[in-house]
Amino acid sequence: MLLGIPSCLLLVYWYLGTKSKIVYKLHRKTGLPVFFCSCQSADFVLFYEYVIIMFAVTVWKAVAEGMISEEFMKEKGFWEGAQAAMPTALGYISIGLACGIIGSPYVTPVEMGLMSLFVYAGSAQFAMIALITVQAPVAAIAMTVFLINLRLFLLSLHASTYFRHTSLWQNIGMSSLLTDETYGVLMGELVHTDKVNPMWMHGNNLNSYLAWFVGTVVGTALGGLLPN
Repeated sequence: MLLGIPSCLLLVYWYLGTKSKIVYKLHRKTGLPVFFCSCQSADFVLFYEYVIIMFAVTVWKAVAEGMISEEFMKEKGFWEGAQAAMPTALGYISIGLACGIIGSPYVTPVEMGLMSLFVYAGSAQFAMIALITVQAPVAAIAMTVFLINLRLFLLSLHASTYFRHTSLWQNIGMSSLLTDETYGVLMGELVHTDKVNPMWMHGNNLNSYLAWFVGTVVGTALGGLLPN
């Protein structure tokens, strides 16, 4: 039994050392040996003890330097991104309700839904409602929305630097749904990791996008029930 446990540890250590990049990185970082050899008699027991000690010290040093959590941590995907965007989504629902109620005398829920799908910008949509109220020209509305959303070009430009190896279409999709808040969530995630999965970003964006759409449409419908 006592020899069985070190045997399992030895086999695991040998497998990771020869097959995985994880222990290889630990080896380069800590300078501790990664090896496997055959030995006999008393040397065999000493070899066991040495390997166990080296394995324990390697893991300890890696944990102390924050390497284990980074290497073994499961890569975050779509649902983790959607979960990270939950505070943003809840905020979007409340602001969307306000936007829909304000716009209800001037646009229908369908029109507000289309506006949220294709414009998708809180400040720009509030400005659009104000311009629609005074019957401003379409060119003036379009120019106003363009200038308000111009900052998103800069945010998208910076965010794209973290997705250099992602396809063009995925970058276009992420940039199209990027907002100030989802950009902030991305920057917060990059504090803890150097690399973000594109699917995580899609989850972050889509959760916020759907929340804003639902909030504005429901707000417009509720606003239609209120007296003038």
